[in-house]
This record gives sequence, C-alpha cells and structure tokens, in this order.
Amino acid sequence: MSESAAGRPGRGVRVGVSLVPDPLDPLGMDLTCLPGLARRAEALGFDRVAVSDHLLFHVPTPEPLVCLAAMAEATTRVRLATAVLLLPLRHPLQVAQAVASVDQLSAGRVELGVGVGGEWPADYHALGVDPRRRGRRADEALAILRALWAGGPVDAPGPEFPLAGVLLPLLPKQRPGPPIVVGGRSEAALRRAARFGERWDGIFLSPPQFAARRARLEELASAEGRVVSSGLVAWAAVGEPAAARQALAARLQAFYRLPFERFERSSLFGPPEALAEQLAAFVEAGATDLTLIVPASDPRHLEALAPVVEALDPVA
Repeated sequence: MSESAAGRPGRGVRVGVSLVPDPLDPLGMDLTCLPGLARRAEALGFDRVAVSDHLLFHVPTPEPLVCLAAMAEATTRVRLATAVLLLPLRHPLQVAQAVASVDQLSAGRVELGVGVGGEWPADYHALGVDPRRRGRRADEALAILRALWAGGPVDAPGPEFPLAGVLLPLLPKQRPGPPIVVGGRSEAALRRAARFGERWDGIFLSPPQFAARRARLEELASAEGRVVSSGLVAWAAVGEPAAARQALAARLQAFYRLPFERFERSSLFGPPEALAEQLAAFVEAGATDLTLIVPASDPRHLEALAPVVEALDPVA
C-alpha cells in the first residue's frame, strides 16, 4: 500500500484493522505483543491499525494513546488510530497534548477516532461525569481540540471545559492537526461528524443502512460547508462459514454481553472471498475506509485477513 492517504494504488478504499482485547482469552491482553502486531499489520499491507477505549469495561482494555505510542516506535508507514477514544471522559487540553505527542512520535501518522460510549455508563459514573452530558462534552472538546492544535491562544466559555487564553506549547506534526474521525450510528454522531470530522465511521450497519446514513451525512456536511468521507467498522472472522460464525458469535456475546442475533446481520464471517464480497457492497454504498475488528490475542487473526485485503484491490 502507498504511504499516502489514498491507500494502495488501484484501490479506492483504505483497509485497516482494529485490535481489541479478546474476551475469550483467559490471560487477557498481552500489551507487549501490540508493537509486533502493528508491525505485522503494516507488513501485510493494512493502511491503519487502531485500538479501542474503555476504563471499567468487563474486558480489560488498555489506555489507547499509550498503545499508539508503543506501536509508533515499531512501525514506519501504517496509520495509527483510536477506534474510538471516549472523548467526553477526558479534558480536551490533556487529549490535545497527548495526541500531539503521539503524532510527533509517529512522524504524523495519528488519526483521532472519537465516540461517546453511552452503552457502558460505568465509565462515566466512576469519574463523576453525567452520561447525559456526554454529547455536549464531546462537541465542546472537539471545538477546543481544533483551536488548540491551530496554535493560537484559546478562549472557551464552557460550561463543560472553560478555558481562558490557553496556548498549547506542543503542536502535532500534522497541520492543522490530526484527522478527526467520529464514530457512531445516531443522528447526533452524524451531526458531530459534519461539524468536526474528516470522516464518519459507522458500525453495526447493513449496506442499505450505511448508504442512508452516508446520504444524511452529506446533507449535514453540505449545510456546514464541509466535505466529510464515510467509513465502516465491522467485526470480522475468516474461515469456513459455520466455524467462523460460531467463533465470532462467542466473542461478540462475551464482549457485549448481548445475543449474537443483535449483531449477526452487520458482522462479517466466512472465507476471504465472501468477506471481500460483503465489503464490496459497503464500498459501493460509499465507504472510502474499512476497519475490521479482530482480537489482539493471536497474529493469525491478522494473517487470515490478508487475502481479504488483496481481494479488495479491484474494488472501486
């Protein structure tokens, strides 16, 4: 794949992988393996390596920006992303400094994916943050991040994050700042992406649902005088259909503690050619970016996806 944001020459879609803790691994997530996994993903031709975020999730989840810093040292080309950082849980001044630091360490390869994570309120309650204010906090934080990375003194009235003449001494390598990707399926997420994002990433969507939300995003972004691209995030398992389905069902049910039937129609499982065909439908629906979620417990999950990436070359 090319080092540019355009992805591999001849393919109109960028393909990334999101490494998440494996809920079926009794040993948890071996953080020392993450740099090697990122290096292997880069060698296999992925455009992006992402990590997720939670504080008190029932599956132990490491701090994502720390992980990106470690993976930056192990790689040279692949983009490094949060998918997604729960922005309302953090003060934007701290996020601005941390992201700028990792962007400098990686020579400008960070993508800041953000979300609100309302499906797991325990994170908010533990920090004394009202989860009902997560949308307002996210919007304020995104506006502040943009202003801080621009390099001038920032005044913000609040009420969530009031600032008076704050200047961020350390700026990111990418100017005017790393791309912001807004994740989610709701109307609020689309509006947030239209205002602040370079890309919107949808999850747990069928191709028709994705196409409808992409069309709505274009309406909202046009009203803001902006152009925002659209991406898909999906859990994936490669293998014989029945076995792949069984493995994915076990992981998703353990990860979300919900029946697999809630996710089956929007999950990807089967042999590589079947996954490529399913992903092609999203590309036809307007996805410029695809991020496939796999457990970080075994590099063979990455290896199994490599033929899927190759099969997408003729798409678009």
